[in-house]
Amino acid sequence: MKIFKTFLLLMLSIQILSLSENNEIIYLDTNNIINITMNAAEKKNLSLPGGEGDKYFLTILALTKGVKISINQVVDFRGSNNNPNIEPKENIFTHSRESDKYKYKYIEFSIDKNSTVEISSVIINEANKTNEYKKIDYKVDSKIQVDKNNFVIFLEDEKIENFEMKFKFKDNIKNINVTYGFIYLPIKDEKYLVLGKNYKTGTDNKLEQKNFPESEMELKVNNPYYDGEMKKPENKDHFAFIFSIDDGEKMVGDFNFTINSEIINLFLIISIAVALVFAVITFFLIRRKQTSEESSNIEGEDSKEEKIVNEEKEEKEEKDDKEISSEN
Repeated sequence: MKIFKTFLLLMLSIQILSLSENNEIIYLDTNNIINITMNAAEKKNLSLPGGEGDKYFLTILALTKGVKISINQVVDFRGSNNNPNIEPKENIFTHSRESDKYKYKYIEFSIDKNSTVEISSVIINEANKTNEYKKIDYKVDSKIQVDKNNFVIFLEDEKIENFEMKFKFKDNIKNINVTYGFIYLPIKDEKYLVLGKNYKTGTDNKLEQKNFPESEMELKVNNPYYDGEMKKPENKDHFAFIFSIDDGEKMVGDFNFTINSEIINLFLIISIAVALVFAVITFFLIRRKQTSEESSNIEGEDSKEEKIVNEEKEEKEEKDDKEISSEN
């Protein structure tokens, strides 16, 4: 058995050397994203991290439209070097290593036009789940529970100007650093997402970073891609919101958050406007009633004075009539 393992190791080493004779090997990290500039027909070798039992997710993306990626050779864990005859979808290639232990350890690829290529690398295993994302449905004005360090909300065609959010962590969680915000992604699958702090170093990302000093925080997150219409980068079609805790060593435990969207804000504005209209109408109705009462009072006083004058006039006329009768 020992001789067999030694033979396999020797075969793998020979295949790796054959891959690297003319091309530099790029050693990928367990959770990272890098950009490299490549020329047409140039070949690159990727050394994929992790071993048997690790869940691994790789993305190779050409950032220029119309660029074709070709996978030329692969070396798996058995040391087999072959031409896999893999046709990447358009300008993107994804590879997952989840259950089959004989998956790729090295990959050689090339492109047919000059372009910048973005490569992301994610390992998830039972010993360390801090790299995992939780996919959450977009909900407004609802308390959403999260049991992972990171979450993503795929928004697709939603035209969102901002999120108003409220977070609540366990009382013992303070002074954690987080990366969050709106982002365009090349694939709609949370397993392929790197930590937010690694996206932050990318050339086209507009994420924010913040320290949460208390267990409760409120955030207003503006969408930098919104300008009346959504402006997406090339070859990244999936609009999303991500929230990622930068602590890669421990799980923070359950926390929850709520979102008040622009729809709710618009509803509040309309409600306030309607209330103001009713207030103005009520004010004018009250003023009209007061004016009417004042007019009635004035008319009443005038009628009273007129009655007194008439009575005095009648009394005088009666007196005059009596005096005339006396004289006769």
